[in-house]
Amino acid sequence: MKTLKQLLQKTQEEKGLYEAQMQLYLTDFNAEKDDKDRQKKIFEKHLNQQQIHIRRLSIEAENLSKLLNEERRKNQQSQPLLGATAGETSAPYMMLPCGLQGASGHYGNDRPMIVASDGYVQEFECPRCMRIFQDQSEWQSHCDKCLDT
Repeated sequence: MKTLKQLLQKTQEEKGLYEAQMQLYLTDFNAEKDDKDRQKKIFEKHLNQQQIHIRRLSIEAENLSKLLNEERRKNQQSQPLLGATAGETSAPYMMLPCGLQGASGHYGNDRPMIVASDGYVQEFECPRCMRIFQDQSEWQSHCDKCLDT
């Protein structure tokens, strides 16, 4: 009987240890779970803020793009003849310094460009290589060579 009482006492002690260990594990598990949930909420909050910021930037970029396109359209529609006053209509063409923005693109050659009275640059395009020339004689000599090869 003595051994049975000792065995019962030992089993009860072990049970207490197991319950304490289980309580410790449960406390640790709940703490980790709470920490994980807190980190997830912080991440989701940060993610939502970034998504809102991205949406705002996208809308701002669209608005700026629309404004830029409107300004370009306005500039193309009301592009005055550079260097001419309102009363000057005698010259059908005028010379612009190199590197100015023409009606169809940027020209950075060494020579001036010929601009028609409507404000557009006089251009000549090679039908084969699509190279653009502002000088008709250069265009003609280029085309003679380019089309012969």
